[in-house]
Amino acid sequence: MKGSIKSSRNFMVIMALVLLAMNTQAQLVTCTTTLGDAYVATTNTETIGKTVLTNTGAMIVSKYQEGAAIIKLENKYGLVNKQGYEICQPIYEEIHLFNGGYAAVKKNGKWTFVNKQGKKLTPLRYDWVGGFNDGLAAVLKDGKWGLLNEQGFEVVPTTYNAVKVDQDGRIWVQMNATWKPFDAKKSIDEAFVTAS
Repeated sequence: MKGSIKSSRNFMVIMALVLLAMNTQAQLVTCTTTLGDAYVATTNTETIGKTVLTNTGAMIVSKYQEGAAIIKLENKYGLVNKQGYEICQPIYEEIHLFNGGYAAVKKNGKWTFVNKQGKKLTPLRYDWVGGFNDGLAAVLKDGKWGLLNEQGFEVVPTTYNAVKVDQDGRIWVQMNATWKPFDAKKSIDEAFVTAS
């Protein structure tokens, strides 16, 4: 494996040099992080290469968003910050970059979120998760939807056919084919329940 990492690293350096030769305004940037040496060819405004090989063998396979990028090692994914520190090791099947302070991670077919310190918001239990918006994220479990807050609490339990938040921040849930306003204090607005 070590020889493979060295060969891959040499290949990345060669590719960066080729990119440099093709673009006279490009420069080779070499930096040493806690993960090891990284090489990338850049212009003034963008990175030419999409991956950066580190000494661990992990490659950066995404752009940075909210200060973090996705890394890949042996078909598993993790997160690294701009200083080169791993936020979470490459142990996940899939990762969505940070959105609203949290990144979605998938392992063994189940999703949750991690914060910028790599701490899970909930156990891995959801079949699908959306990104955080105004402190809430849509979550799907066993075919039912709910809303999760930034403390990991389901403010809308995963018992509904669909959920949405309107422009005024009001939460709506769908039961059967009917949309109902959701009130976290009363579960479902009393006015709607009595009108049904």
